[in-house]
Amino acid sequence: MAVRWLAAVGLAVLAAAGAPAAPGHAQPAGVATPAAEAAARDIAAALEFGELASIMHAEGLVHAEEIRAELFPGAGAAAWRAEAERIYAPERMTAAFLAGLAAAIGPEDGAAWIGEATGFFRSGLGQRIVGLEIAARRALLDDATEAMSRDRVELMEADGDPRLAAVDRFIAVNDLIEFNVAGGLNSHYAFYTALVEGGAFDRALTEEEILADVWGQEEVLREDNAHWLRSYLTLAYDPLTDAELDAYIAFSDSPAGRRLNRVLFATFDAMFIDISRSVGLAAARQLRGRDL
Repeated sequence: MAVRWLAAVGLAVLAAAGAPAAPGHAQPAGVATPAAEAAARDIAAALEFGELASIMHAEGLVHAEEIRAELFPGAGAAAWRAEAERIYAPERMTAAFLAGLAAAIGPEDGAAWIGEATGFFRSGLGQRIVGLEIAARRALLDDATEAMSRDRVELMEADGDPRLAAVDRFIAVNDLIEFNVAGGLNSHYAFYTALVEGGAFDRALTEEEILADVWGQEEVLREDNAHWLRSYLTLAYDPLTDAELDAYIAFSDSPAGRRLNRVLFATFDAMFIDISRSVGLAAARQLRGRDL
């Protein structure tokens, strides 16, 4: 489920230059200035983050139910649902996103890349892309739609469909798999350490045990990311012409596109680490209450 949280609208992206952070360590944020806060609001509006937050809320509730079914099935359903509603509240995520985005933009409030990136997503093509990404993300909340989309990708691969090759190029330019995997590992680490801190286990696990479990998820997370990203992006970009998709890839590979990727990665990574930690602490409270 982490990949669904982390594939962000507007570049579909959590990509950045450089190597993924080690699990548990979000990239440091800069200092938010009034101009950076204004730029963050402008970029968030262009990316229609309010719509994305409502989808992430729905995804989060599904993920929370999966956690309940695994860790404390048949107990605390109402209380757990209330915790999940609080943690994944769209207004809570929006506030965290705007604050983190402004801090990630930092003191370079006059940098040209901000206006260039915002201008792209405010353009006719940019707004169309954002709308398509949001619609596809919402559609994939339905398991049957996701299964059909994955089946379609398999057919496209068998047929050597050039559109799938273009989608793969988009994924590679933005390094989406590596950075979604890094974000997923960071979130898993935050959840696991919060469980330990909250007293969910009979004994305190060592850092080595936690890291072994986290890194043990890497291969599965990488495979799921690859499949989901192809499914999501082929569905989202199906209405685009080849020229429009090429233009989007070109923007993604531009200095402004790459800088936006880094800023978004830092913002979402920190936000989901905080969310995962909150979910872990809430789960630990549920587990302690069940054991009393």
